[in-house]
Amino acid sequence: MAKHITKEINTSNTVGSNRNPVTYLHNILQQPLPLYEFKHVSPKEIENVAKSLKANESHEYDEISTKIIKQSISYISSPLAHICDLMLSSGTFPARLKFAEIKPLYKKR
Repeated sequence: MAKHITKEINTSNTVGSNRNPVTYLHNILQQPLPLYEFKHVSPKEIENVAKSLKANESHEYDEISTKIIKQSISYISSPLAHICDLMLSSGTFPARLKFAEIKPLYKKR
């Protein structure tokens, strides 16, 4: 999407030598937005993603380690695929999936 937007920027959206973002946004929003179609997520895709994770004992805010996920993925891949499909089709994402934990990593001198 970013490449598409940057290709559309032209010199008619400039004021002097600086780009005018308000004019650009006004002009670009007059055009219809591209439609996106999401494919259904298959349980096999979920299993492939889980298998690509590094197996370790550490966990995130949900307190589920990747080791546990990898061991149980054959049992939970179908419900997870269904949940992913529901989120994509409805555009509704649980608030906990929007949560990020940021930790500074100090490097040695």
